Parts: sequence; structure tokens; C-alpha cells
Amino acid sequence: MPSITIITTSDDRSGSYIDPTLNTTDVSLGAGNFSSLDRPGGSWIPFIINLPRRTIINSATLQLVCTGWNGDPNINIGIYERLNTMPVSGADLESCTFLQYYNRTLKMYAGTSYTWDFTTAVQGLVNYASWVAGSTIAALLKDNNSPVDNSASFASFENPTYAKPQLIIDYTIPGVQFQIVGVFGL
Repeated sequence: MPSITIITTSDDRSGSYIDPTLNTTDVSLGAGNFSSLDRPGGSWIPFIINLPRRTIINSATLQLVCTGWNGDPNINIGIYERLNTMPVSGADLESCTFLQYYNRTLKMYAGTSYTWDFTTAVQGLVNYASWVAGSTIAALLKDNNSPVDNSASFASFENPTYAKPQLIIDYTIPGVQFQIVGVFGL
């Protein structure tokens, strides 16, 4: 079974939900409640997938490297339910909804890689009627009512120290099967 590792693009972005634009150049992508100003926020992490529609997804694993953990954030890590849609503002990011997600409250450690299984979500997206090879699937990191000044951060595309966000997909492309129904000319 073939496998591909897809690295995010420089279009990854993060910010608080009240920001008019999201930051696309930070070395870290965050989620949580970022400051004493009570500014919850999150991140959007795109992956361009060059697989045909209805590819069988045997496994799909999101891999992120933690770059910092402050306090006791309550964050959701998941897959965005829409294809090829990029949030521009904090309000856009806040309105993004998950197709599948995990809630994370346990402490993470800087420099450590963490993984989440999103096989079901990626299979669902690849089966969408609008799916074409080259579609963008996005991971989301979103605050889930964290206390003020509690956040988590992960390496972004621009991070010079840690591995960039990755989506690792093991897949099977269904083959065409032939069936002999009769023999002619004998």
C-alpha cells in the first residue's frame, strides 16, 4: 500500500478570533486564550492532496511538533469540514467547524512530536462529490474555553527548528476489475 507525507504550505495561519487578518509568517501556530486581554484563537493548517476521488484511505495521521505550552489550555485539534476554503480573518477562523476532532487538555512538551488519527475525516472528504486531485484539506487548532493566558503552540511551515506540520496518508487506489462473461469464436 503506497503512502504519502504531505507537508503544509506557507499558507498556514493563526490568530485570535478578533483579529481582522490572520498571521501567515509566525514560526508557531497557536490555539488557546492568548493574553490577559481574553483573546481566544486558533490556527488553520492546509494540505494539498493529489489523490483521486474515492481513493481508499487506509490511514491518515496528522503530526505536529509542540513548540510551547502555557498553563492549562483546552484546545480542539481536528479536520475542517470544508474543502478548498481558507479563512482570512479571526472571525472566519472562529466560524470554521470540524468534521472530526480531538479535545486536548493534557500537557504537551516543546520539541515533542504528537499525532492524531484522522482516517475517517480524510476518507469522508475524499468521497465528497466536489473532490478532485489537488484539493486542500485543512487541520484546525481551536480554543475550547481555555482560561486567560493558557495556550499551546506548534511548529509552522516557517519554523526553522522543528518539523513542519505533516499529514501522512496510507492509501489504495481502487483498480478496474475485468470479468470474462463469455468466450467468442471457439
